[in-house]
Amino acid sequence: LLVVGGGSIADGSARIINLDVKGEPIFDKSIGQGTGGYFTKVIVDSVNNYIAIGADGSKPSKARIVKMSAKGDIIFDKGFGSHNVYTDAAIDEDGNIIAVGGDIGDNEGRARITKVSSAGEVVFDVELARVGSSFTKVVLLSDNNVLAVGGGTYGTTNPCRIAKLRSD
Repeated sequence: LLVVGGGSIADGSARIINLDVKGEPIFDKSIGQGTGGYFTKVIVDSVNNYIAIGADGSKPSKARIVKMSAKGDIIFDKGFGSHNVYTDAAIDEDGNIIAVGGDIGDNEGRARITKVSSAGEVVFDVELARVGSSFTKVVLLSDNNVLAVGGGTYGTTNPCRIAKLRSD
């Protein structure tokens, strides 16, 4: 059982706990220095590493991708953008991680699509649209391209949005 969450944007740290079948911790990681941050989702790659996404709690907040081993050892921890949080992620057939997100809620961030290699090297990091926009879902298409779906945050008058990006 894997539990993710953390603090708020202003307080606490992102946290991930892995429990065995009896509820005993395999690992319990707080990531950050208590300045805020949280995870929104975790996915598992083909070799059972965990990829957790969310926000790092810096001021202004960066969207965060953390990759860790099944034992909880950090492989990489990357932050992107400004006023951002990641909300969805996928892993392509080559093991690359694609994360989407956008505005953290202060109407200053922009919709963001980021692709990093399995080692954490940036393949691309793209900001789209106006401030206050966000992507909420990523879909890998059969041609290995990326489809991101989202829109504006409440009160921004940003319309619904769909973007298709070539994966290369």
